[in-house]
Amino acid sequence: MRRVPSISDVPRGREITTTTATSWVWGVCAALAVLLVGASAFAAPPSPPAADLAVFRPMKAAEAADSATPDWGVSADAALTTPARGFVPTNNSTTFDESSDGMRYSTGTTGLFGMSINLPTGAAITALELVACNEDPSGYLSLALRDCPDTGACTGSSAWTGYGSPGTCGAWSYTLSSAVTVMNGSHSYDFTVWPSIASNLTRFRAGRIFYHLQVSPAPGTATFTDVPTNYWAFQYIEALAAAGITSGCGGGNFCPTTPVTRDQMAVFLAKALGLHWAP
Repeated sequence: MRRVPSISDVPRGREITTTTATSWVWGVCAALAVLLVGASAFAAPPSPPAADLAVFRPMKAAEAADSATPDWGVSADAALTTPARGFVPTNNSTTFDESSDGMRYSTGTTGLFGMSINLPTGAAITALELVACNEDPSGYLSLALRDCPDTGACTGSSAWTGYGSPGTCGAWSYTLSSAVTVMNGSHSYDFTVWPSIASNLTRFRAGRIFYHLQVSPAPGTATFTDVPTNYWAFQYIEALAAAGITSGCGGGNFCPTTPVTRDQMAVFLAKALGLHWAP
């Protein structure tokens, strides 16, 4: 937070006249007014130290992490990256520009920048990451995930980068305390970024979301008579049936231990992957 000047800041040995003291007091009042206005205008993003501190890693380490982000499976996280141009101001009064290295920053009036999150229903969002440069010692950036139901107030998780220092460019990562499961039928989601000051020293290049796919939770009742709710593969067989990938082997059964033929495998794979080509 920016430091407010005080009377003790007057150089030693200098006489404090009534005029000087009055001017100084007015200066302090003006500084406080700016801070108060700023606090009221930007109440939406978190203010340090209330928000969690994101973990910083240098740019090269961030680039090397691509080898660990597959876009398939249900265990390892995949990465969805949106460049700065995909983030738009959430308020018409926010002004911004773009640096020569493709980073976006606030100019006259700072404010929130947001981008919509488009992930499949059932995906679990686990972490956020902001690729940025934070070089102003009095500035910082905050990043947040907002979960907005069709009715009711939005909720979210947020972090901040800490105050900047010259030459500090890289990626700030924030792991959510609990994963957010995407429910597109009744919720919408966005990733917001807030530069605390209007300066090209506090700028961002991209926002990244880490997520993984999930198998649907097991239902309370069984679809197939030979796959009871306590069967070890019950959840997965029910997921195949709910997705329309299988209807069983006939007679209300799934035949879980029967070998699968190549033609049956072809049906499973084509339906599961949604294989399609233009006629």
